[in-house]
Amino acid sequence: MYALVRDYFNGVRQTMGEVWGKNDKYMFTKDVTLKALVRVLGELMKQKKLMERWAATGSEAFKTTTSPWAAEAALKFRSEGFYERYAAKGQVERVRRIHLELTRTLGLEPPEPDAAES
Repeated sequence: MYALVRDYFNGVRQTMGEVWGKNDKYMFTKDVTLKALVRVLGELMKQKKLMERWAATGSEAFKTTTSPWAAEAALKFRSEGFYERYAAKGQVERVRRIHLELTRTLGLEPPEPDAAES
C-alpha cells in the first residue's frame, strides 16, 4: 500500500504545482484537504483501469487522472476565504465537502453518505 499512496501523492503534487507545499497562500496541504485526498484515493482504487495503469506507469497515472483539479486549484484552495467556500460545522463535514468537490471534478460518482452522516 505504501507504493500506491506514495505514487498517488506524488502524482497529485505534480498536478497541483504552486498550491502544493509550504506556500501559506493555499490550503491544499492542510489536514482537511489531505484527509479528503485520502478519501478520493479510496474512490480511485475502485477504478480497475486506473489501477492497471498505475501498476504500469506509477505516479504518472495519478498525475493524468487528477489533472482536472489544476484548472481551478488556485481559486478554490487559496487561504483567503477557504472556510467560507467550504463552510461546515466541523472538520468532518468540511473534509466531506472537499472530498465531494474533488470527486465530482474527476467525473466520478459521489459516494453514498454513510449511515452515520444521514
